[in-house]
Amino acid sequence: MPSSTVKSYDEGGPSPQRLVYACPPKDFPLCNGGVAAAAINAGDQVFKTNILLACPSFFKKASNSQMLSNWRKGKYTPSSGMILLHETQHLDAIVGKGKRCIDLAYPVEDCEKLTDKDKIRNAQNYAFFALDVTAIPPKRK
Repeated sequence: MPSSTVKSYDEGGPSPQRLVYACPPKDFPLCNGGVAAAAINAGDQVFKTNILLACPSFFKKASNSQMLSNWRKGKYTPSSGMILLHETQHLDAIVGKGKRCIDLAYPVEDCEKLTDKDKIRNAQNYAFFALDVTAIPPKRK
């Protein structure tokens, strides 16, 4: 029976369509400074496979229900799911070539201040949109 885990990100050969979830140790360079997750595109740096890194702090985030409850009270406490949504906006294999988002702002107030052109390029704006319509669905007429 095939395993759902791999020993190395490149096990099974390189593929720009493949997405590997990796859980590096807390001292891994991309996990420094409280980073919860990171995305690496196939072709970036030396990698030939898409990688989504879930750092140790990723597993200590708020639950989705707690995040939604807090958002309704005006407080942002990201869940692991919210972080995944943000990180997938950086992956060409998910959003399409040429549509990859970047990180221009993270806090709500900074995301709101971006120009319209920058809002559609900022990964966190997509995550906040999804959070807002989930926590406070638009009223139907």
